[in-house]
Amino acid sequence: MAKYLIGFPVGREYFPKFLPTDDFYSGIYIADEHMDAWHEDFPTMSEAAISLIEEMSELTKEICKWERNRGSVGKIAEEAAHVLISLKGYVGHLPSGYITSELIESKIQEKWPAAYSKEKTDE
Repeated sequence: MAKYLIGFPVGREYFPKFLPTDDFYSGIYIADEHMDAWHEDFPTMSEAAISLIEEMSELTKEICKWERNRGSVGKIAEEAAHVLISLKGYVGHLPSGYITSELIESKIQEKWPAAYSKEKTDE
């Protein structure tokens, strides 16, 4: 069974090291039939965008509750999972080839140039 992957590096300090290959990624796998069901519920890019925005709002609310000592990590994790699924669904509406490892790597280079150049010199 094919699976969708939402990959993310294990440690923030290792971003550049993990970009070129999926071997170094930890990830959340979502089966095709689950993403297909999501796309049936949100078949247009507009509906996918609204779903993503609503889920990000719920995550924001739970993080704010946590910061005021009224929330729980479990609720944050639940809402983060919803955001990841909705983000994967939304990105699925984009033409293929727009989000590449090269694009992600260039964005990390822009954001954390010192970490990126340190990684390149360590090789």
